[in-house]
Amino acid sequence: MAGPILQPDISVTTDYAWHNKHLNVQAQVERLYDAWNLWKGETVPPATRPWEPGLQALRAIVREAETNHKRVRALGGAWALSEAAVSDEYLVNTKALNHCQIGLAQELCAAACPAPREQLVFAQCGVSVIELSQFLEPRGHSLRTSGASNGQTLCGAVSTGTHGSANQVGSMQDCIHGLHIVAEHGDHYWLQRQSRPAVTPQFAAILGATLKEDDDLFNAAVVSFGSFGLIHALLLEVEPIYLLESYTNRYDYADIGTAMGTLDVSGLDLPDGNALPFHFEIVVNPYATGSGDRGAYVRALYKRPHSPQQPLPPPPMHAGLGEDVITLLGNVTDILPDVITAALTKELVRQISNDQLKVVPPQIGTHGQTFGGTELRGRVLSCEIGVPLARTPEAVDITIQLANAHSFAGVVALRYVKPSDATLAFTRHGPYTCTIELPGTYSERTKDFYAALWQALATAGIPQTFHWGQMLPDNEAQLRTAYGAGIDAWLAARRGFLSASGRRTFSNRMLDRCGLAA
Repeated sequence: MAGPILQPDISVTTDYAWHNKHLNVQAQVERLYDAWNLWKGETVPPATRPWEPGLQALRAIVREAETNHKRVRALGGAWALSEAAVSDEYLVNTKALNHCQIGLAQELCAAACPAPREQLVFAQCGVSVIELSQFLEPRGHSLRTSGASNGQTLCGAVSTGTHGSANQVGSMQDCIHGLHIVAEHGDHYWLQRQSRPAVTPQFAAILGATLKEDDDLFNAAVVSFGSFGLIHALLLEVEPIYLLESYTNRYDYADIGTAMGTLDVSGLDLPDGNALPFHFEIVVNPYATGSGDRGAYVRALYKRPHSPQQPLPPPPMHAGLGEDVITLLGNVTDILPDVITAALTKELVRQISNDQLKVVPPQIGTHGQTFGGTELRGRVLSCEIGVPLARTPEAVDITIQLANAHSFAGVVALRYVKPSDATLAFTRHGPYTCTIELPGTYSERTKDFYAALWQALATAGIPQTFHWGQMLPDNEAQLRTAYGAGIDAWLAARRGFLSASGRRTFSNRMLDRCGLAA
């Protein structure tokens, strides 16, 4: 005799006033769904297939959205400063879908699997970066890269193209080898590359998913900001645990020019000499670029071995420059109204930079400790622009000139990463993309600065791309200039995967404005 049909546990809040973590995006949501890894009436996840209730919850929500002709988006850590994850119709809170499993059985790995099976993690969509590190490091593994923030969900970070500065690794999406997506009608699919398949059909069958092996489809969907469907899980490549030894030094702006545009660090007197650090970043105070100002802060992280017998080190006492630079500007937001004078803006940015971007003694920690907690304060904005390595000094000079002209209450942060295969990755410039992050106070002055900078870089003929999780132009023409044929390739892949009705279901205002919804 068959048992009762199990129903997923889903709660619904109507007419919900939602805002993101950085307080710059708000929406009045018709329905906010909370999905759980629980069957209705149960209090603990099932002992086997613990991810199953969450998967069925996402499928049910998609069907309900289609029945009611509503758009639906998945919400992770609410970290994005753009409207990538936002819908004012249906929004799904996935944070409770945080099951992780490391290692795959031999029979589930494809012969051409691009990573050792012991280093593959099946991670549900709601697991955060900090949860991943807390799961991996006691088991002797580390993330290969991440952004500076650890409150993002893995899925949200990957879907918007988040990068770190592990210059030989790539961005977070470059560590992904499979996507489990709930698409229209609640049908669900396992997507992976045909050229580098990670798992066998047996793996997809365990999930009950339809297997699709297609490089173009995978490369489009992996950075698609929720617009191919609701991602249920990712297959992530990790690596054996390592330590990061961190050095922070302070320089005059003129002293970093060569390294900024070539990654030749020989003139910086770093601990490992001319060797490019595993992670290399620069933060510039745009109001301290003169001789003797010492307004450029360089952080170099070197990868060091960790032995199995070695206990994990205690967390570093001060993360310094490694902390999210957006947090730094939250301190400015607390005290900078939009009408403040230009002179006071510059002085406050100088003082807070000196106070927050400290030169600290060398420190060592795991990846999760080094890119640790982020304390958000204030209402902030940020945009991040990708430019080719060789054009970086010119782009930064233009940025500094405009920051002064607009009294931009913020700093200029540079990181470096190799190009990604993802169709709409903003880290697309070779041999390295320099990412120019510009966190600032929430004000019309900041928005005007961003718009002026985008135009100035275009006028100078400097190729630029945009981080999908931060402020970006709403101008379809600018995005087409930035991504070129990538836009058409991405649209073709989405149209081949979803019907016109499905494309509407998984679109939102951001896609409408960017010309990516149809």
